[in-house]
Amino acid sequence: MTGREKTRLTVFLLVETLLYGIVIFPGFYGRVNHPLRYSCILICAVFSLLIFLEKRDRNRLWLSISLLLTALADFLFEILPGKEPEAILVFVLVQWCHGVRLAFCLPGQRKDDNLFRQGKRGRRGAFFAAVRIFGPFLMAAILLEILLPGTEYSLQMTRTEKLVLAFMLVYGLNILLNQAASFYSWVRTGSHFSFILSLAFFLFILCDITVAANLLYPYTGLSAGITEGMARLTWFFYIPSQIIFAVSGIIYDYSGK
Repeated sequence: MTGREKTRLTVFLLVETLLYGIVIFPGFYGRVNHPLRYSCILICAVFSLLIFLEKRDRNRLWLSISLLLTALADFLFEILPGKEPEAILVFVLVQWCHGVRLAFCLPGQRKDDNLFRQGKRGRRGAFFAAVRIFGPFLMAAILLEILLPGTEYSLQMTRTEKLVLAFMLVYGLNILLNQAASFYSWVRTGSHFSFILSLAFFLFILCDITVAANLLYPYTGLSAGITEGMARLTWFFYIPSQIIFAVSGIIYDYSGK
């Protein structure tokens, strides 16, 4: 790791650790300013963009796109009110981009790192589209149009709430596939890079569970106390997951992949 990379990484981790402490500890006892929480995610996106501009390979490209889209989705969630469907749709795009990164960068799956060379993408692209795009949307449509109308909850849900649920299903299936791919790669190869990605997705999923419980509170049967307690843990899991993703852009080159 070069001296410049070490300095940049050290400053990034120090700033994020300070912000994390400010955000998390008051968050367990009172409301935290949303822009301050959002700044943790925005800094991760800016950091990933900087390391991409320094070495323009596919790993850093897809990481940067993923974290910039994450910052956009959180802007819709945290700063703009009433934008939950749009935010969740952007989070779907985030998981697709993470999935593309895994397809190129996990051990045994990496292609030529030169960003401008044409690879053999046709068959892999078709498989990715079928498994990660059309499949989840089809499953969400089946649930909403065939299974859900037969339940009492469907009568209580607005059209917007059903749309949010559909996007959440597509998002959830994709992040679980990303977790499975990174975890399997770690078990099979022992790669440090695969391990930290698997850890990041795991923390991301824990965060998503708390968000889903809060959004679907009227339909989950959970008590208000349990739901509130889970909501307080959202950023406890979420910020570390994004920090790990950002750091993985550098670790990729030094972990033996």
